[in-house]
Amino acid sequence: MKRRWLSVTVLIFVLLATGCEGPVPFQTDTDPPEVSGSPPTQAPTSPRTTAAQTPAPAATILRPGKYRFNAATGATGTMEIPAPPVPGIEELRTFVNEAPVTYLTAVVDNRQGSVAINMDSISIFTPEGAEYKYQSASDYINKLREAVPAEAPAEIRSRFDELFKAHLGDAPPLAAKDFVLVGPAVPNEMSEIIVHPTSGFHPVPAVPANN
Repeated sequence: MKRRWLSVTVLIFVLLATGCEGPVPFQTDTDPPEVSGSPPTQAPTSPRTTAAQTPAPAATILRPGKYRFNAATGATGTMEIPAPPVPGIEELRTFVNEAPVTYLTAVVDNRQGSVAINMDSISIFTPEGAEYKYQSASDYINKLREAVPAEAPAEIRSRFDELFKAHLGDAPPLAAKDFVLVGPAVPNEMSEIIVHPTSGFHPVPAVPANN
C-alpha cells in the first residue's frame, strides 16, 4: 500500500514539474489537418476581352468639278471649279502683262435669301493643309486697272472701267446673279471648299453638285 501511494505521489510531482496542462486531445485520421494562418487568396479571373478597333474613316478627297452650297441666310449657289477663262478679263490681263490666273464661277439664287450675297471669297484647302484663296473678279480687275500705264489710250481705261462695273455688285434678296472669282490654279486634290457668301461672314462648305 505504501508503494502505491508513493507511486501516485511521484507521478503528481512529475506532472507539476513539467507544467503539463492536461492531456493532448485525441485526433483521428479523418480529421482535417490544422493549418496556421489564412489560406492564400487568388485574384478572380475574368474572361479575356478584345477591344474592337474601329478604323478611322478615310478622309474625303475632292476633285475639280461642279459644286453647290447653301448659304446660312437662305441663298443657294452652284459653282464650277475651275471655270473657262473670261475673255474680257484675259484681254486686260494680257494688256498689263500680268501672270495667268484661274477662274471660278458661281451662279447664286437669292430669291429665298434674307441678305445680299456678294461672294466675297472662296477658300480651297488641300489634304496637306495648304489654302488657295479666290477673290471677286471686280477686285482683280481693279488691281489690273492700277497697273495700266499712264500713256495708255483713253479707250483702254474706259474698257477697264466698264468691265469693273460689270463684275461689281451683289445679289440682293429676291434676285439671282452670276459671279466670277479669280485666283491660283486649282489643286487636283482638295479636302474642303469653304464659301464666304456675305463679306467673309457665315462661311459654309461646298459639296459636289451630284450629292
